[in-house]
Amino acid sequence: AARHFPSKKMTLGLPFYARNVRSGNWISYEDIVQRLVSGSRSYLDPSIDMNGDDYFNGVTTIQLKTALAVQSAAAGGVMVWEAGQ
Repeated sequence: AARHFPSKKMTLGLPFYARNVRSGNWISYEDIVQRLVSGSRSYLDPSIDMNGDDYFNGVTTIQLKTALAVQSAAAGGVMVWEAGQ
């Protein structure tokens, strides 16, 4: 039998870390920014979701996921999953 779980009691997780698709290792969002922002580049391109084999939710993806949770009945909100602490 199917059970109904109210969407307002669910949250959409926002990962603030990167996962390497080959090794499975993770790096913190702070480390991602430090790797991608260097030299003459003073900002993180909001559309970037990967660096080599490291995949993460970039600024644009985080904005889209947050809008999905806020503007629809898909979730009651968002929660941040940060692996660097």
